[in-house]
Amino acid sequence: TVMTARLLGPYLMFAILKRVVPLPRLVRWAWLRPVGPRDRAMEAEALRCVVRLRNWLGAERGDCLQGSLALYRVLSRAGANPRLVVGFRRGSSAVSGHAWVEVDDACVIEAPPTLHGFVAAFSFGSGGMRLRSPADVTGWQAI
Repeated sequence: TVMTARLLGPYLMFAILKRVVPLPRLVRWAWLRPVGPRDRAMEAEALRCVVRLRNWLGAERGDCLQGSLALYRVLSRAGANPRLVVGFRRGSSAVSGHAWVEVDDACVIEAPPTLHGFVAAFSFGSGGMRLRSPADVTGWQAI
């Protein structure tokens, strides 16, 4: 679809930039001002397109951040007021990270990462601004 083609550029750009640009700046760049009132049809199409991109490009290869940034971008444009969340999980030998997008306090595209042991460490909302979270107060020692 047209939206999939439009998302491919930002998706690939975020894959490169995530290695050289600090995350707060990258999230601010990803945010797009809504073009009007919330467009749920555009939201649904965006979800389908990001899933399609991730499947084509190998989501199992650690693309959660660029996929989440691309989704955050298109959902912000659709007026959905998305939140990009970054969390961590402590395994038996290492700490792993994950990024996901929430709309209306619910994770989109995937099951809530908390079901897989991820604890939200920080999140970004409207305009790419960092939001206060319990992790800001308690630190992420609880992980």
